[in-house]
Amino acid sequence: MAFVLRKDDKFEFPVEVQVPTATGFETQSFVGVFRRLPTADIQALYGGALQDQKPGSEPMSDLKIANRVFVGWGDDLVDDNGKPVPVTNAHIKRLLDDPTTLSAILRAHVKAGH
Repeated sequence: MAFVLRKDDKFEFPVEVQVPTATGFETQSFVGVFRRLPTADIQALYGGALQDQKPGSEPMSDLKIANRVFVGWGDDLVDDNGKPVPVTNAHIKRLLDDPTTLSAILRAHVKAGH
């Protein structure tokens, strides 16, 4: 298959969440939608900026990184009744407020090579 140089600023990638259970963990997944950023921005988000960081400045938190790169999901993120959860700012905040889901989203973004 030929490589396609896309102008689209978003991409989809699977997010695998290790959900704690009474007996260990269960892997649940959904398709995350991420913002495609230029290489310099990615390097700044994931540590490149730490090398050039000004003394006294704070490193970027996982939550700030996720807020910058994570923009939504597909129909496979569902509620307790099995219905797709609409992408809203409130639902994004709810996902990112959960440390397990936040870590899974960041792992997926890194794994995607972005």
